[in-house]
Amino acid sequence: MVDEGFVNLSLRNQLGLLDLNRSSYYYQPKPSHLNERLGDLIEQIWQRFPFLGYRKITAIIVNQGLGVNRKRVQSLMQKLDLQAIKPKKRKNIKASKPHKTYQVWSTDITYIPMP
Repeated sequence: MVDEGFVNLSLRNQLGLLDLNRSSYYYQPKPSHLNERLGDLIEQIWQRFPFLGYRKITAIIVNQGLGVNRKRVQSLMQKLDLQAIKPKKRKNIKASKPHKTYQVWSTDITYIPMP
């Protein structure tokens, strides 16, 4: 879309036509080695305890001395496609046979007046 070698139109004008800032054109994201390391750590914890969710995994990581936010752990778990193993909700469960209903009659004779 943007051609730096185009002679008839400057880079500034090309980016202006596309409604882009020059800073966003030159921006190159830095690879985060911390995210890779944290992702490996999350995966190790999850393999050992697959029933833990992102909150408990965050607590384990914080107890190990790494300051990390639960949102970061949650997003990394989503990128790694990791979920806590838990029972799923069961819908439309019906009993095989309805139970019989019995009616019980009772009386109380604890007070009988005497002459």
